[in-house]
Amino acid sequence: MTKHNFAIPSYFYGNINFLIPMTRQQQQQKQAEKKERAFHYAQDNKSKVSFPPTRRMQKVLGMLLLLTGFSLTTHVVEEVTLRKITAGIFVSPPFVMTGENGEPEGMAIDLWKIVAEPLNLVTEYREYPTLELLIKALQKNEIEIILTNLTVSYERAQLMKFSFP
Repeated sequence: MTKHNFAIPSYFYGNINFLIPMTRQQQQQKQAEKKERAFHYAQDNKSKVSFPPTRRMQKVLGMLLLLTGFSLTTHVVEEVTLRKITAGIFVSPPFVMTGENGEPEGMAIDLWKIVAEPLNLVTEYREYPTLELLIKALQKNEIEIILTNLTVSYERAQLMKFSFP
């Protein structure tokens, strides 16, 4: 008994599927016929060198068009809404300092900028001369956040919420 490599194509006839085994020689002959048909198709349609689209190509093109449509709509929908927030600061180097241009800088300011950027917050800074005035401004809702090195104590924890590193 000889061994054969079989590819089993399915041919539909009425309501019955017939399975016809093909030998390696028949498979090679069928592939050669396909190449020959493709060559003649290209020769007959010299102005159009493209081959007729396969089912897989149609699926890929459909997915690309679908993804392109979604990416276009996401760019239109993405509108950034900026929210203004007022921050009270007390100068205490190296946490909060006044830069050469008069803008606040330092470790606490840098950390705040990292937090505020993804939240789309625009910060207005107000400088206070003492910690007591800074805390009173927060209690009166003149500011929304305090940016400085403020020590956590029981009394202060009763008045405000702290962030912990």
